[in-house]
Amino acid sequence: MKLAIQGSRSLKKKSEKVLKIIDEEVKKYNPEMIITSGEPDGVCRLAQLYCKRNGITLKLYHLNCKKYATGAFYMRSKAIIEDADHVIIIHDGESKGTQNELDLAIKLNKPYTYYQIKISKIITDTIEGFDKEMIEL
Repeated sequence: MKLAIQGSRSLKKKSEKVLKIIDEEVKKYNPEMIITSGEPDGVCRLAQLYCKRNGITLKLYHLNCKKYATGAFYMRSKAIIEDADHVIIIHDGESKGTQNELDLAIKLNKPYTYYQIKISKIITDTIEGFDKEMIEL
């Protein structure tokens, strides 16, 4: 069984939660191999780390910008999803790339499991001028 793990780059700050999800899904599906993207930080990098720590075969797909001048990200995601038997998608609720991967899994009629982990934001007001500042946790 080949398990694809895809998700948002912003979730590198939520590594404990992401690694727990990956661990639960690996225990559930017991894959021979995990497939993910080679370049991005976040969920894909955590999937790579998980494989290294647990001795699981890892297959990486990289962008091919020479072959696909436009659409390289889409083509990489499509190849990963087509190659997998099941797809795990871990989304921050905002990433358009991860949303596209979910849409692709649905379009390709691929079995998938979807998780959403929100990134917490605190809005602070300064006393003078009431300037608002977003702080990511």
